[in-house]
Amino acid sequence: MSGSHPAPARSASVALTVLLLSFSLTGCSSPTERMAASGTAWLLQTRKGIAISPDELTATLSSRKRPESPTPHAVAVAPVRVTLDEAQKQEIGLAVAEVRRGLVYKTVDSPGRVGPDAEQSRAVSTPSAGRAVEVRSRLGDNVQAGQVMAIMKSDPIGQVQSDLLQNTLQARADIKQQEVQLKLSRITYERESTLFKEQVSAKADLQAAENQLEKDEANLASLKAKMEAIIRVAQERLTLLGAPPDSARKVIAQGKIDPWVIVRAPEAGLVIDRQINPGELNDGSKPLFSITDLSEVWLFGDIFERDVELVKKGQEAVVTVDSLPDHQFPAKIIWVGDSVNPTTRTLPVRADVSNPDLLLKPGMFARMRVSVGAVSVLTVPASAVIQKGDKSLVFVRVAKDTYEEREVFTGASDAANIEIVSGLKPGEQVVSQGGTALLGAAMKSSEGR
Repeated sequence: MSGSHPAPARSASVALTVLLLSFSLTGCSSPTERMAASGTAWLLQTRKGIAISPDELTATLSSRKRPESPTPHAVAVAPVRVTLDEAQKQEIGLAVAEVRRGLVYKTVDSPGRVGPDAEQSRAVSTPSAGRAVEVRSRLGDNVQAGQVMAIMKSDPIGQVQSDLLQNTLQARADIKQQEVQLKLSRITYERESTLFKEQVSAKADLQAAENQLEKDEANLASLKAKMEAIIRVAQERLTLLGAPPDSARKVIAQGKIDPWVIVRAPEAGLVIDRQINPGELNDGSKPLFSITDLSEVWLFGDIFERDVELVKKGQEAVVTVDSLPDHQFPAKIIWVGDSVNPTTRTLPVRADVSNPDLLLKPGMFARMRVSVGAVSVLTVPASAVIQKGDKSLVFVRVAKDTYEEREVFTGASDAANIEIVSGLKPGEQVVSQGGTALLGAAMKSSEGR
């Protein structure tokens, strides 16, 4: 009996192996999971009747480990290189140039917005409180110097004019009365003078009549001066309230008050702001209109922090707007801010922009290109840089006949040279002619890998 035990064990092992293979081939879940799902104890029997319990099967499965999947590794791609012999170089006209520092005429771009020139803008107001009876100017209107923009009715002006009329009427009455008194004094003096000559009257009587005449003349002159003072003071008050310089005498001549304030444009320009409507009250503390001459406007720009050191007051610039793609407006930097905005990391600047045809309007978004002059940078010939999609490439000479494709980042450029921001070092040699042919060969080489 003891000699028969190895056979059943081997049979059991074979059965277990077959069972494991069947599960792995069919893609089913593990044997342990299947036994748990059935809720019964499986007995796996061989043809010799040897049984394997589920616990034994589970222990066997747990002791077997699945082979681990290989971990993928990143494959470094070597730079593309092209080797040419002398005949091939001559065929494509290959030439090389050294990477070196040089001067490039550089510009700095800035987003911006158009605004009125404050030095060409005027606020239109009246110091008199009143109610707007008529408003003739609207936003966007072009007005001429002296044009009526609004008509206001001012109670303060009416009150000053009313007081003026009352005071002048009283002054006139006093003057009239004094003129009558002066006339009597003159008659008395003339009579006393005649009687004194005829030695009928005493000299004392003549002197008394003369003194009274002089007194009445002085009183009349004083009353007339007082009336002029009343008119002058009233006119000054009216002027402070926005009335014309001749309004006091006009009121006296007409004998009635004239409380209307005519608001006129001080100069020609475009109405860019209106703060009064018919029927509204004005307390005299705010402008009613703002007008500006748009033949020159301001551009408020923002220079990125990396370009701050390049932009200076007095530099020339060109302004463009999307709505006028064919127009370029000459400009000049007139102010550069003292500090960088901590949020946007930009420096505010302001430029004067010539706008003779009035095409630029306040509020427009614009772009400004500032000419900052020649700047010393790392350069290569402009012909050395080749565009491949959104990348800029050059071919660097790495051996006598071997050239390596390399991506670079470029900056400013002019007709001859282009700035290299990164990707090259001073002294390296790049292909300045024949680069396109090399690019074709490099692309074929890459496809063949």
